[in-house]
Amino acid sequence: LFDIKGYHGVTRERDSLMNGKNCYLAYIKDLPGLEEEKYASYLPHFARVEYSLAYNIQENGKDKRLFTWDDIAKNVYKTYTTFSSKEIKEGKKILDNKTYQSLSGTLQKVNWIENYIKGNIVQQEYVQAENAEDIEFIIKNKLTTEDGIKKMFALLLFVDNIDFEIGYTTNRFNKPFDYSFINPDNLADCLFYIPAIQQYIAPNYIVYR
Repeated sequence: LFDIKGYHGVTRERDSLMNGKNCYLAYIKDLPGLEEEKYASYLPHFARVEYSLAYNIQENGKDKRLFTWDDIAKNVYKTYTTFSSKEIKEGKKILDNKTYQSLSGTLQKVNWIENYIKGNIVQQEYVQAENAEDIEFIIKNKLTTEDGIKKMFALLLFVDNIDFEIGYTTNRFNKPFDYSFINPDNLADCLFYIPAIQQYIAPNYIVYR
């Protein structure tokens, strides 16, 4: 079963069964044109429909929600705070150099880590290797995916005990983040927040430092 939500005047009708298939209908009447204005956002004001796979129908007739924001948060936390002893060892090797060890303060260390990752590891949307997001592969090949880059950031911050938080958001020029509608599509851009310096890292944007 899917959750459906309409924005900016789009009305969602009740679900229906047609030819043995679940069907979802949404509509809008008399949709006015939307003109672009200089210095104003444009796409966020479009009428649109979003849908998300939400429930599994159980054999006992009860519907089970597939995930919640809390479930997603727990999965993200586990992914970026759980490392093997071998991965931690590899991370410590990277930070075990005179330059890094001579740094004082969280800001300098975070700057070094960011410059190291963004200056040495190539990020691609797709890498033709099943283990492209494994720490050993990343360090050896200097190549990984967006998720692999985030994992490298998390590892190096983790091994030097630099506290961090991970958040996800949308591009506000495309659409605002709608917390009331559970849709993974809202998790478009990742940010690492460093409480000690009250600053953010945009791990997947090479030009942002």
